[in-house]
Amino acid sequence: MHVNPYLNVNGDCAAAFKFYERCLGGKIESILTHGDSPIANDVPPAWRDSVLHARLAVGDTVLMASDSPPEHYAKPQGWYVSLQIDTPAEAERIFGELSQGGSDNAHR
Repeated sequence: MHVNPYLNVNGDCAAAFKFYERCLGGKIESILTHGDSPIANDVPPAWRDSVLHARLAVGDTVLMASDSPPEHYAKPQGWYVSLQIDTPAEAERIFGELSQGGSDNAHR
């Protein structure tokens, strides 16, 4: 059994996953937008580029996410994602990238 985190993002899921792919050395396996999905005709035009589902493989772990509609987005509280890093140098590099200009709701 594997338990994988699923993040609800405030409108910048694709950018966040591109950053996580680079920073964590992962591989984006898929990013499906609302406009590319079977429900494309039922989605407002402004929402078509928003991510319906994204999947990023990092080692043997998968991180998934989607953009939340603004009226349904709630700032996350009370949860964490823990990274298990092999070396102190790699941990420092990743921490530096994740924290640079960051806030609890910022993705690069």
